[in-house]
Order: sequence, then structure tokens, then C-alpha cells
Amino acid sequence: MSRHDRALKRENKHRESQRRFYLWLLGLIIAGACVVFAILVVVETQPEASDRLSGTGNVPERGEAELRRLLESNKAPRTASPQKEARAVIARHRKRLAADPESPDAPALLNAMGNLYRQKLNDHNQAIQCYEEILLEYPDWVGIRAVFLNLASSYKALGNTEYVQWTYQRMMEHYPENSQEHRFARKQLGL
Repeated sequence: MSRHDRALKRENKHRESQRRFYLWLLGLIIAGACVVFAILVVVETQPEASDRLSGTGNVPERGEAELRRLLESNKAPRTASPQKEARAVIARHRKRLAADPESPDAPALLNAMGNLYRQKLNDHNQAIQCYEEILLEYPDWVGIRAVFLNLASSYKALGNTEYVQWTYQRMMEHYPENSQEHRFARKQLGL
């Protein structure tokens, strides 16, 4: 058997081992999902605790109308479009920001809003406003690196290369010269 054949045999054996592992992992995930589903079904169909204590929690004694009501309440609700859901989340975040503008969660909320505007609503102008506010008001926020990158991405999506470059310049000024972020921004600027 040649060296090449032995290498192919080892590679095939490795691939088979990986395939078995992924099948095992998939089976484990499916089994876990089945357990969670079973638990949810049991929890949903259990009579109220007060019914159990009083002895009136027997399903046949509840009657057909009660059983229909339970079945109707377990139907999956209609889901709104992703855009509607995004707007609803943005509205909730704005409400939280208005209620407590000094909240330590404020930059994370603004970032989440910017991401929703950019990714779900394709509204890069609104996203830019959120990201710029973070840079202005919370320059030391732990997630600021992603804000610079998302801001540059939004400017790029609008075709505004001047502001893309300006964003990377600001990123270089924000981070020390020996940092990964500084080197990345420098590379994006072609320096």
C-alpha cells in the first residue's frame, strides 16, 4: 500500500469518525428537544394547582367547553412580519431609553436599535444615528468596536466612502497604535 493510499485511508477514517460524531450530536439535540417539548406539553396540560388541591382538576369533569378553550389557547399565535417585529422592539427600546436615559443599558439598547434598523429594516440613516450617538455619548462602552464596524458598514451601504474613511480614521484615533483595532482601521484606509 502506497503512502498516498494510507493517507487517503486515514482521511476517510477521520471523515467517518466525524460523521458518526455529528450524527450522535444531532441525535442528542433531537432527544433534548423532545424532552423539552414533552415538559412543555405536560406543563400546559396540567390543571391549575388550586384545582389539584380541591380535587376538581380532572379533565373529564371540566367539560367540553373548557377543553375547547384550552385547545384554542394552545394554538400558535400569528407572527408579525420581521419588519413589524423589529419596529416593535425598537419602540420598546426607545421607551426604555426615554424612561431612564442614564441607564447602564443605554448603549446596548442604542446598538440593538441600530442593528435592527440596519439588518431588518435596511434603514441605514437611522442606524447611523444610533451608532453616532453611542460614539458621542458612550465612547468607552465595552461594545464600541462593533459600533465602529457597523457604522462603517452603514456608510458603505449608502455609498458614502468619505464617511467610511472618516469612521476608520476615528477608530484609529480611538485605539492605541499597537492594538488590533487600530491596525484593522489602518488597513481599511490603505495606510
